[in-house]
Amino acid sequence: MDLVERRGAVGRRHPWEVARAGFFLSLLESHGALGHASEWLDVGAGDGWLGSELRARLPERSRVVCWDINYTADDLDAPRPGPGVELTDRRPDQLFDGALLLDVIEHVPDDEDFLGRVVELVRPGGWVLVSVPAHPLLFSSHDTALRHHRRYVPRQCARLIEQAGIDILVAGGVFHTLMAVRCLQVVRERLAPREPSSTGVGQWEHGRTLTGALTSVLTAETRVSAALARHGWGPPGLSWWALGTRRR
Repeated sequence: MDLVERRGAVGRRHPWEVARAGFFLSLLESHGALGHASEWLDVGAGDGWLGSELRARLPERSRVVCWDINYTADDLDAPRPGPGVELTDRRPDQLFDGALLLDVIEHVPDDEDFLGRVVELVRPGGWVLVSVPAHPLLFSSHDTALRHHRRYVPRQCARLIEQAGIDILVAGGVFHTLMAVRCLQVVRERLAPREPSSTGVGQWEHGRTLTGALTSVLTAETRVSAALARHGWGPPGLSWWALGTRRR
């Protein structure tokens, strides 16, 4: 969860957040990225929940460092999100076996420079997983509220990733049905402009039944997305992602 979306104690996770975590962790697992004791960096890690989910799929003695420049002293003094998970607000000074940059670089004014500096923290041959909000035409009040500088054209983002020294192994879109929902939102905002909304995954307060149903639907869709990506076909989605390795 992005720290800007966090509000008080976390209750049920948003279906999007749960489906997203399952999709990316399964993607890493299917490519053999989680099979040995290793150290991972979760950049822009937010409340650290995804980092703890990643750590749970790694072998013993593995470690996940959650790096977010927006952590407060209270965040850093609070109990860790899980065993083997560490929080820091400072750029680490070690090399990692893999790095997650999930919905991060859109927050940074100079995404090219930032991505390059993160890749420097990954061992040659190490894993890098990037996801971004896709399609500039879908930029909405939601993006403004989350302090996004941009949404990305997939082929341009792929070029940015490759220029940073990453060889992309597989890429594609995800959350295709949510893309249709966002299209309707954007059209409505064009017709009736509104102030940026602060609603997001941290504001999810619906019951167990609705939460479970939507989570199941989105999870099933992400499995289809993964299958399509394996065959080199990635229809447009609300998000675009790429998994690759640092060039040796």
